[in-house]
Amino acid sequence: ALEDGHKVWASFGEAKSMIEFSTPFTDEKKILQISAENSSSQAVSEFMGNTEEFGPAYDMVAMSPSVVSGISMALTSVGLAACVQQYAMGPEDAHQALDRARSAQVRVLLMPSVVPAAMEGTGKTNLEAVQRAISKAASHGDLDTYMDFARAISTCSVFYSHKLEARNNYEAIANKHLLKCRLQEQGYTLKPFLELLAQNPDKGATTSRKARVKRQ
Repeated sequence: ALEDGHKVWASFGEAKSMIEFSTPFTDEKKILQISAENSSSQAVSEFMGNTEEFGPAYDMVAMSPSVVSGISMALTSVGLAACVQQYAMGPEDAHQALDRARSAQVRVLLMPSVVPAAMEGTGKTNLEAVQRAISKAASHGDLDTYMDFARAISTCSVFYSHKLEARNNYEAIANKHLLKCRLQEQGYTLKPFLELLAQNPDKGATTSRKARVKRQ
């Protein structure tokens, strides 16, 4: 995409991967790298504060997980919007990252079948199992302290926190299936990454990783 003069927006689950991918282009293209280390820089602050104005100035915007919400560009189209789902990036975060550039000719998502690092708390995937695991853990510790803590929180809040934990863990385990369904519901046309490479043999090396692609 960059070689053809198109803009690229790419999100990564790890800052190291973002830097390794985008740095080789910095000599010839205007690249904005966003990570926790430079989040307070003037360039990143301007971009985060007014993405529609400052976003189009860059050939590539490469983002790490430090960009979590609120950033999108709708008025300027990009050639490629991509997300490399890694580490603790759950399906909701990956979906959001893929859509930060609202208008894109092609979207590519490299995703694992499951993302165990995105699981939290007990690691259980249904409400009853979460509640049993928490009760068991409390019984092996200071039960009185746990009960005092539980009483200080409304029953409704405790219930929904357990339910949210179960849902988050289920989504992490069902990552590939969940993302596929959500993208289809959103109107994406899904294709294997290898098919995309076969259509563009000179644009990249062959890889066995999977991707989901949308053409507009």
